[in-house]
Amino acid sequence: MRTYKRVIMVVISGLGIGPAPDAGKFMDRGADTVGDLNAHFRARLQLPNLSRLGLARLHPLYQAAPEILDHTQQWRVRPRAVGKSRLEGYWELLGVPTTTELTALPRGLAPELIQEIARFAGHPVLVNRPYSRPRLLLDWGTRAVAAGAILVATSGGADLVLTAHENLVPPPELERVGHFARDLLDRQAGLRIGQVVTVPFTGRTPVDFTYRLTDRHEYNMAVPHATLLDQLRAAGIYVNTDPQTLTENGLQVVQLGKAAMAGERRDPEKMGQALMAADARLGEIIPQVTNQDLLVVTADYGAAPDFPGDGPTREWLPLLVYSPLGDDWRWTPRLLGDISIIVKDSFGLK
Repeated sequence: MRTYKRVIMVVISGLGIGPAPDAGKFMDRGADTVGDLNAHFRARLQLPNLSRLGLARLHPLYQAAPEILDHTQQWRVRPRAVGKSRLEGYWELLGVPTTTELTALPRGLAPELIQEIARFAGHPVLVNRPYSRPRLLLDWGTRAVAAGAILVATSGGADLVLTAHENLVPPPELERVGHFARDLLDRQAGLRIGQVVTVPFTGRTPVDFTYRLTDRHEYNMAVPHATLLDQLRAAGIYVNTDPQTLTENGLQVVQLGKAAMAGERRDPEKMGQALMAADARLGEIIPQVTNQDLLVVTADYGAAPDFPGDGPTREWLPLLVYSPLGDDWRWTPRLLGDISIIVKDSFGLK
């Protein structure tokens, strides 16, 4: 099997293709992102480029392309991380599956930690319990505005969300609080919080309160050991993570996350539109794949938009590869983390 000058890895977060074998453990039995979008959009769901790469070989599409590109291969892979958060999915894709559970927050943070965040921020902190993000603004947005408060909500899992009205706590100030909260949590022995997210909201009344996603920031727990990206850089292989530009060699990571964000909020219409936009971006990339390139298209977690609750869903994930010259691909991936092995193998690394 030959090596490649460039690997283009397109990650369409949220693109699940049916419940993983352990979905029941995560209360996700029956979760099916593509199935939900098929049912919602029917013929409106146009994914010509994913279809040309063979997605319909892994999951039925309401409208599939009649022909698949030559020299493609398709597999289903499943996550094995102990949790299903977006951070754990991304880490596993990069070869670092979590083996120790992150700290669940079914009752929010300890009161003394909330007090420290409030003291640093100079604003009251409200909520401090699990809340779906759309419902949070409906139920608490008015109170946050009246009190000049920061709303702190957990996912019930190991994520923490901080939001405040942008006119009362400007986005740079909210970001500063996010940095402080991340550092504070990292100093707590035995506390493993995957992500701290800051996102301001705008609007005047509960019906028009909306998150300003352009000012959304994530503060992640430090990865426990070297990822695929670290290993490639150590071997002298260039890594580019800018989704808008493709360089001529090395690993190009094109992460497309808007569909997942809509899916986590359980908005099938917006998710489908975002997925079709991701498919269009894929259509721009495919013609740029040369005989010296390998295109890898996958997802790092599912986000079934019609499934109860919110957040990621535990699903099988697609793995689609393509190179114009083809190859004797002998890979037998079964797990999400196997993709990092494929990428290293493509550069001749072990």
